[in-house]
Amino acid sequence: QEGWWGGGRVHESAPEMTAERPRGASAAERARIRDQLDRMGARGLQLTSLIAAVAVVLAWVVGRILLYGTPEDGPGRRLMPILLLVALVSWALMKFTPLQRRPGSVATVGLAAMAFVGGLHLGQLGGVEGPFFYAVYTIPPVLIVLPVSLRLRIAGTVGGVASFVGAYAINQPDFYTMTMFHIPIVYMTGISFAAVVIGHRVYRLQIDKLLALAELEARNDRLGILLDQQFSRMEGLLVRTEHVRESERIAIARQLHDDFSQLLLGARMRVDVLKRSLAPASEGVAGGPSVEALDQVLEQLNQRAAEVIDELRDPEASWRPLEDIVASALASFRALDALGFEVDVSGRRPLSPEVAEVVARTLQEALTNIFKHARARRVAIVARVTPDTIRLAIHDDGRGFSSDGAPGGWGLVGMRERAASVRGTLTVRSGEGGTEVELVVPLDEEVSAAQ
Repeated sequence: QEGWWGGGRVHESAPEMTAERPRGASAAERARIRDQLDRMGARGLQLTSLIAAVAVVLAWVVGRILLYGTPEDGPGRRLMPILLLVALVSWALMKFTPLQRRPGSVATVGLAAMAFVGGLHLGQLGGVEGPFFYAVYTIPPVLIVLPVSLRLRIAGTVGGVASFVGAYAINQPDFYTMTMFHIPIVYMTGISFAAVVIGHRVYRLQIDKLLALAELEARNDRLGILLDQQFSRMEGLLVRTEHVRESERIAIARQLHDDFSQLLLGARMRVDVLKRSLAPASEGVAGGPSVEALDQVLEQLNQRAAEVIDELRDPEASWRPLEDIVASALASFRALDALGFEVDVSGRRPLSPEVAEVVARTLQEALTNIFKHARARRVAIVARVTPDTIRLAIHDDGRGFSSDGAPGGWGLVGMRERAASVRGTLTVRSGEGGTEVELVVPLDEEVSAAQ
């Protein structure tokens, strides 16, 4: 293939093969770079051919103006159309034919043809002492911008200059015997050498740029593959983790059903036996109400155990309304008949398991502290759900406490930790009029959408 390795075919012994083969480039990368260089060369040669065609037309127009009044069969009458034809043929070959895969060879032949015809034409216009011969100095720089190998660059430059000089000498027989013949030869040699060196340097820079781009693309591809592999592994881990969690939930639910529920059933059966044994006694017996209260507590435990089993079996079923959460947390305390409650709940929007757990545990812990330490008679509970937040406030009329002697041990610490786990805040205010515990939990947009 021509372009990257050189013109024509690539031989293992070619100098370019060892000097320009990138060590880290694969066969596919080399083929892609060759294609890119060929396309660049084809586009460059198309542009050069069009510029040459326009220059020929302008030269003919300007020449006819300057030579106005001279015979029509003057110099250039047939050669100018030939120059235009060569430029247009070169453009068409690069545009429409498979030769666009070999821009170096077409450029070498086309340049030699145009140089030969141009030399014939300019040789008719004047000798070496005139300005026409110096057009030869424009031939070597033509190949600078074309991405061709060093071998083709030297062949094209030497062939173009030699074709022009040979054609020019046809109409100037004394060209080779002139006194200052060596001066244009030195100039042409220097310009040709500089054009070859600069052109080859530009060519190598183009290869380095394409190699760098190919390396970046290869690294991006490798990174993409690694990312896909990591995502696949993460998805697999998430699936396995979810399976493990599901298995653990089912196992815990089974154990609760098989062990804890059976213990509760046994306890209730014993309470029933105790109630029957105390039935003949009068209603004023002190043990009667206590037995009823114990029975209610066991019923609440049984219901809660059933709810936990359902939640473990079906996590989606654990989304509960705020009213149900508050009622469930209050049930065991209402059975004690030791406190009066004022409850105000608004909003039946279901809450996520995490938020519901925080609300329930906060309410239970606050009521436990009131029951143990506050010596209160009344408890007011206000629960509100808005589009953005959940607010729970528990206020009692007990004796309160100081900030240095907060009751409940680690209870308040645990309440604050639970609130922080759902980005909520817990505020405790206490004084002579009693104590107020306020929980505020923000609702995310995702949570609201799920609800």
